[in-house]
Amino acid sequence: MINPFINKDFALLSIGQFTSMVGDSIHQVAIIWWLYNVTGSPGTTGLLTMAAMIPSLVLGPYMGVLADKLNRRRIVYGMDFCRSAVIGTITVLAFTGRLQIWHMVLSNILIGIIASLFTPAATAMVPSLVGIDRLQKAQSVIQAMQGMVGIFGPALGGLLVTTFGYATAFLINAIMLFCSGVSEVFITYHHASPDGGESDWNALMKAVRFTFGMPTILGVLLIFGIMNFALAPVGSVTVPYIIKTELGYGATELGLVMTFLSIGSITGSILMGTLKNPKRRSRLMVLAGIGVGVSLTSWLLRPTLSWFYTICVIAGIMMVIININAGVLLMSVTPDDMRGKMTAFTHFVVSFMSPISLAIFSMIAKADPNLVFYFPAVTGVIIALASMSMMLVKGFRHM
Repeated sequence: MINPFINKDFALLSIGQFTSMVGDSIHQVAIIWWLYNVTGSPGTTGLLTMAAMIPSLVLGPYMGVLADKLNRRRIVYGMDFCRSAVIGTITVLAFTGRLQIWHMVLSNILIGIIASLFTPAATAMVPSLVGIDRLQKAQSVIQAMQGMVGIFGPALGGLLVTTFGYATAFLINAIMLFCSGVSEVFITYHHASPDGGESDWNALMKAVRFTFGMPTILGVLLIFGIMNFALAPVGSVTVPYIIKTELGYGATELGLVMTFLSIGSITGSILMGTLKNPKRRSRLMVLAGIGVGVSLTSWLLRPTLSWFYTICVIAGIMMVIININAGVLLMSVTPDDMRGKMTAFTHFVVSFMSPISLAIFSMIAKADPNLVFYFPAVTGVIIALASMSMMLVKGFRHM
């Protein structure tokens, strides 16, 4: 019988991440809808989201150094307990009626900083837990879990917000994150201590030099940065405006948007999990990127809720294909003692333009909210052109 979780330790990590993802998906719906309803503006919501991103983005590369220097297992469960505490505080404020915008922004900043340490540590653990030859399968399992959570998590979040209020949604996320940490405590992971003579700065520069020494990888990462520039406003600016203002629906429909995106995600994960390791991942990545772009642009031709759900399914399939192949490529060429740093540095390179994008699109939305209607098409065109440009990166065709 084939074990989809590969082994006990990867199963414990997966169960922990699955549990936290359920809570996070509920929390995401609650916080976006809370901000949008309190501020009444998609532009303001986007600017608040941008402000929360900046500290974690700035600290991200150093967090990658810590992810390779410290015990990754302890980081993973410790950060889940910390996130649970932060969201638990927000829960108390919400139940007592004292929750304010600055509380939410501060909590987002803290959660972003915590996640910037958790993510490189958890990502760097996976190859050691399963082996490089089973990394594509492991990545597919993780993406499939994200898709499974997305099928019911956001819809559940919308239902909870509508029926019981924001505070209940926050409480459930805090509990889920605590349970996630408990699961991760029991992982068996052998931490290899790095050379104690190397400073944190030198360790970070080592990762930078490693990346710049592979111009193909660097070129692809920069193009991913352009894609993220286009995608940054979708969750906090574009989708809430389209669902509430353009189409006239509520939190439940917002949750279903994320649900349909995840249906696509799990479909793509199953597809990649059944495929053998391809000789060339480049073609899959380019075609998937074009698919995302075309699907988003088609919103202009049929601006209905049902078609928006269809777009989410298609985009979910294509984005998972891109993410799995890109993740396997990066981890396959990176030594174990640098995977945390590379994960964090990669995130920095890919995401450094996201706050700029949120600022630009949010200001446009504040100046003329009617222009948000065209944001999906703008995002789609940028992603399609960026995907095709990857074929111009030297060496990418042969990857």
